[in-house]
Amino acid sequence: RDVTGVQTCALPISFRIASITKPFAATAILVLADRGLLRTRDPIAKWYPSFPNARAITIGDLLRMRSGIPAPNDDEVLAKVYDDPLASAPPLDSEMASYAKLKAQFKPPNTVGFYADFNYDVLAGIVKTVTRKDVGEVVNETVVAPLGLRSTWYPRTAALRSPLHGYGWDPGTKQFEDKTLVNPALAGAAGALVSDVSDLLVFSRALC
Repeated sequence: RDVTGVQTCALPISFRIASITKPFAATAILVLADRGLLRTRDPIAKWYPSFPNARAITIGDLLRMRSGIPAPNDDEVLAKVYDDPLASAPPLDSEMASYAKLKAQFKPPNTVGFYADFNYDVLAGIVKTVTRKDVGEVVNETVVAPLGLRSTWYPRTAALRSPLHGYGWDPGTKQFEDKTLVNPALAGAAGALVSDVSDLLVFSRALC
């Protein structure tokens, strides 16, 4: 405890880094591109030919949120996760079918940005097809391990190996609810990683 009586920790504490997961996933995908397993200019039609605009949308577009895929229900999706953080994650094929129904709202790729986690869900599916490995395993092998990040991992369970807790205000009960446990599959390549400040500094320096 410090002089104010507040408990402190000498070592960095791990926490869910949410959307900072995306730069890790993107770096892993670029490593795969360097290895010749895919190209950023590859159209997603190579893997999902029946998806709207599949011949025009590239891996690079997905990485930069420039795919033109709309995100009108992103807030709704996040709200569902917040309300039921231990729910099962929808399979990618059903998720893609849901977005395909919004075909009329699609924009030409690389003309406008729509920030949607779904872009990284599709990328994770491509990674699984190309490598036969889960995106978390690929991130670990291509980014976490080479950089020697000791406090960064892609969780497999809802538990958080950290003393930290996250809370959210429930306007209905007018109380704070513990939101620490979450099914990592709900966040996936868009937000599942756990890390700490020191590891993030190492990653940021390496990336930049």
